[in-house]
Amino acid sequence: GLEMLGIVCDSALTDALSDKMSKVDDAGGKGLNKSLIKLTNLEDICAMCDQNCSSYDHTNICTALHTLAKVVCGTVGSTSSTKRPPRSSKLDKTCTMLMRRAATIANNFTPRHITMS
Repeated sequence: GLEMLGIVCDSALTDALSDKMSKVDDAGGKGLNKSLIKLTNLEDICAMCDQNCSSYDHTNICTALHTLAKVVCGTVGSTSSTKRPPRSSKLDKTCTMLMRRAATIANNFTPRHITMS
């Protein structure tokens, strides 16, 4: 799950990352990022990743992981009566799939990509 990635659930951090991700100007993945950012539940994010992961670039992967973290940490789509989504095999499968994609395209990463993400 996300804990293996060292994701910290800090609302100031997630807000700053949301701003940065929404401003990414990556022609190939901009539409995917906009769609990912709008998702507010675990099932929808996992479904989108299942459908599109093979075409994700570094920015899409970071956006997907960030969006998952926000949902799991309860900083998106939550109200006072909303509980944190339970750990699920779907979440584990999606995180594993995203990490494998990241490893597959790792040679395409440059220092600029890392600082953008």
